[in-house]
Amino acid sequence: MKLVYVWIENYDQLIKQQGFNFGSEYIFTYDQKKKILYKEKNPIYIQNFFKLEGKANSIKQVTAIVGRNGAGKTTLLQFLRYASSDLFKFKDSVYFEILMDSNGDLYMYQNLMPEVSTDFVSLKLNRKKRFTLSSVGYLSTVLDRRQYERLQREKNMSTNYLLKTEHNFESEKVKRDLNFIQSIELSKSQLMDKIPIPSAVEVRPVELYELDSEVIESFTYEEKIAQGMLLGYLKKKKANETISSDELLLVNKFLDYAIRSEKRPLEKLDGIQEIELPKKPHFSLEHYITSFKRIKQFIKYIQKYTDKGYFHIDYYRNVMVIDKHILMKSFISKYMNFTKGQYSGVYFHWANLSTGEETMLDIFARIFNSISRNEKSAPIMMMIIDELENNLHPQWQKGILKELISFFSEFYPNLQIQLVITSHSPFLLSDLPGYSTILLNKKDGAIIHNEQNEIIKSTFAGNIHTILKDSFFLEDGLMGEFAKEKVNALYREIITVDRNQKMEVDEISKMIQIIGEPVIRVKLQQLLDEHLQLNLHDEISQLKQKIAKLEAQQGGQFDD
Repeated sequence: MKLVYVWIENYDQLIKQQGFNFGSEYIFTYDQKKKILYKEKNPIYIQNFFKLEGKANSIKQVTAIVGRNGAGKTTLLQFLRYASSDLFKFKDSVYFEILMDSNGDLYMYQNLMPEVSTDFVSLKLNRKKRFTLSSVGYLSTVLDRRQYERLQREKNMSTNYLLKTEHNFESEKVKRDLNFIQSIELSKSQLMDKIPIPSAVEVRPVELYELDSEVIESFTYEEKIAQGMLLGYLKKKKANETISSDELLLVNKFLDYAIRSEKRPLEKLDGIQEIELPKKPHFSLEHYITSFKRIKQFIKYIQKYTDKGYFHIDYYRNVMVIDKHILMKSFISKYMNFTKGQYSGVYFHWANLSTGEETMLDIFARIFNSISRNEKSAPIMMMIIDELENNLHPQWQKGILKELISFFSEFYPNLQIQLVITSHSPFLLSDLPGYSTILLNKKDGAIIHNEQNEIIKSTFAGNIHTILKDSFFLEDGLMGEFAKEKVNALYREIITVDRNQKMEVDEISKMIQIIGEPVIRVKLQQLLDEHLQLNLHDEISQLKQKIAKLEAQQGGQFDD
């Protein structure tokens, strides 16, 4: 079932007495005094609006939540996540929902609300039934201080959550990307022409802050990898405790064993048995030796494939380059196996992708690796994406919604998706009809929703400047504040400058020439020309007055 309307009486004192339509064929209105819910046909609703020609109709509904920073977009998203995926999170929140099945029948779920009167609901759902009707996917590439806990029926793909739950975020990210890339290559997907495909991955040792910089400089690439993995292992073991000098000594002993052709077994090296280690479970010398031997095998694996020419080490840049997808995947699997996925010793980085390109690839890869192509967890999935356009160039912002719709239609033809996004991009809004848009604002510290705002009906294929001004609550025009200040100062200079101050006049003329808005540029130039002409007339008048005064003084000896 898809969510078509929600009335929030009180959510954590943040949203109070607000109703939200999500862009269905009906418009719902709740009368608080009478406690009656009304329904009317949406006169401009278009059936299957989000179906692409020749594609499966996977996207059933798309809703964009927009508004200025601090208007409550994230708060509403949090409500939707909890309300659709966790049975216990919302026990104290007061709200009701209207949901619609594939036949168009309507259902109501009430949470601590007084009885709501309506004559069009087929069934009122209990709590347990409500939470079996949908699941939630949550994706955000934003890295902030918010913590995203695991919810019962949610597939959390946010950066915050993945950093918190994955032992090695970088390697898992590259592995996700590779899984997705291989899938679209095998299926010869049209997405290959739309999504950046990296040609090589770079593997870089972690920074060794615990060691002297001169010592680090003397290390080979392989030694730095080994050292980084060893310290990563120790840090994982020690948690927040300081690594002791004895443990660093153990690491250096290992380097003799792993790198510098030491033939004796690690446990037989001079002085190793005298090293004092913490007397705690899993801190014994035997535990360290077992893990160190795995790291030695990994270093030998790197050396073997480098000698064969499969891996290329750039010693000057201190990176190893792998330029075949199958070798990248093999390397990451080996790395995860040797470290048991519990600690890090290297950084992974796509060699030829910008931040925006990585973000574009990562959005699709996260979804692909989180949602099974045979997903059957619920009749419909609500996919919530926070700030979809984050890090994307405006050209990609123009195309991201279309590519998402195409992606879901191609890879999940049997899954029904309700897509809810937040955005600051007018390009995304221009892809949506006005009834698919929720405009949020704040008044006296409270989140408010402009339900009756007629302007939003013109978003689809609309003028970007109009959308920016009307849908994102931009005040005082679309010019940057710095530019506005400079133009106002320029105006003041124009009306006060003296035509004889040539340098000042030249500077003013140059400022006018670089103004991009033609109406403002022409008006200011006209103002300058008129002011300089007035200056000239004033000078002529002043000269005539001086001449007349001199003539009077000299008894009329000067002629005109």
